[in-house]
Amino acid sequence: EPSEASYASGKPSEASYASGKPSEASYASGETSPAPLEPLAGHPGVFFEVIVVDDCSRDATVRRARRYPAKVIRTAGNAGPSLARNLGAASARGEILVFVDSDVVIRPDTLGRIFDRMDDRPELGGVAGITALECPYANFLSRYQNTFLRYRYLTMPEIIATPWASLMAVRRDAFAAVDGFDAAMKTYEDYDIGYRLGSVDAFFYLDKELDFVHHKQFRFRRLFTDYLRKVANMASYHLRMRLGGRKAWEAKKPRTWHGHAPHFPPLPVGMPAGAVLNYLIAGPTIINAVVALALGAGGPYLWVSLGLLLLGPLALTRLWLY
Repeated sequence: EPSEASYASGKPSEASYASGKPSEASYASGETSPAPLEPLAGHPGVFFEVIVVDDCSRDATVRRARRYPAKVIRTAGNAGPSLARNLGAASARGEILVFVDSDVVIRPDTLGRIFDRMDDRPELGGVAGITALECPYANFLSRYQNTFLRYRYLTMPEIIATPWASLMAVRRDAFAAVDGFDAAMKTYEDYDIGYRLGSVDAFFYLDKELDFVHHKQFRFRRLFTDYLRKVANMASYHLRMRLGGRKAWEAKKPRTWHGHAPHFPPLPVGMPAGAVLNYLIAGPTIINAVVALALGAGGPYLWVSLGLLLLGPLALTRLWLY
């Protein structure tokens, strides 16, 4: 059914949209969630429902979300974004599921662009967006990371297997064919579902004009630990896949999500060399940038040495896993 929605404004959190027809999941985002809800009022002629999945927040997230014409679901415990997104998708009635993180603000024409693109390209499994150049935070590291992520996606091809879950739309049939997100994964879940969707011919169109404002602030400690955690999680994931996870999935997956001959070439295993090099240099680059800003604050070369010692082996391990 058509639903007009508008957002308030709150604080970032893990989130998801579901439905063609959006749905959002959030945890502790009472200050900027429902920020994504406000632009939804600007979608004339687009019919959708809004589902907000609250991942057991302890703040005002639920109370704020209930101010808007949205269905609010609460998880039984703080389970992470994958389970929350699956719950939202299960409750949605639409044929297109649009996932949007609660620290993301979309444009007034976002849903219209997504639906038009998927109508034009019925062979696609979904559509993905990228972060806007606009950054809501003035500090250097937030702007650096925001620009780096935008650059990374701008250099990717038009058809991709790995969407950015902060803003992704997927056909319900394709989502169901791979059993949705892996509820056990709290990070790297977008890469995992992208691999599984790609293996059943559900590829994504990367719309580089479909941008969103990402309300995620980075300081040195958060950026450094976030990078380490992601690299470690990637290494762990690919190790599990090499030790049998990929064969187990290939044995049970359907041939294609749509039941017809594949529209796209087989999914390549691994990551392009350019993307690997991005990760190899990303951590040291971040540290060197911080050191350059901190010159005179004492001990900059100690930070450089520590960063290279920690990031080098992790990045090389990840390269070996590919």
